[in-house]
Amino acid sequence: MLHQAAVDSAAESRKTLILYVGDYDPSGCHMSEVDIPKRLKKYGARIEFNRLALVQHDLTDELPSFPASEKVEDKRYKWWCATGHGNKCWELDALNPVILRQRLERAIRAQIDWEQWETDDVIEEAELGSLKSYMNAWAKLKRFA
Repeated sequence: MLHQAAVDSAAESRKTLILYVGDYDPSGCHMSEVDIPKRLKKYGARIEFNRLALVQHDLTDELPSFPASEKVEDKRYKWWCATGHGNKCWELDALNPVILRQRLERAIRAQIDWEQWETDDVIEEAELGSLKSYMNAWAKLKRFA
């Protein structure tokens, strides 16, 4: 999927944005900090990659966590320890879904050109009106044929 996203990004005039959400554990952090950026670069992607959750400010005492040592069998555990991620892990599922939805909506809305959106709405409304007029005229013509 990343390779296809990279290929698709080359055909776009604007940079593609990937919004990522994932666990804050050896696999989840390695994926967003090392694996995905490395592969996107390798594939020549014109992609901005942004991790939205779980991020440092999500990692509070209120959010359930578990000892990182429970992930000792994960092949990325040594990387986790070496990069100073700490001795706790968090699952994305622990984040309130309302917060996650709001964060995603804010990030998506921030990418929208609202002036262009409004212009496109007006154009779409005019095109639909024109199409309805045409279809009504066609229906009347068919009755006389």
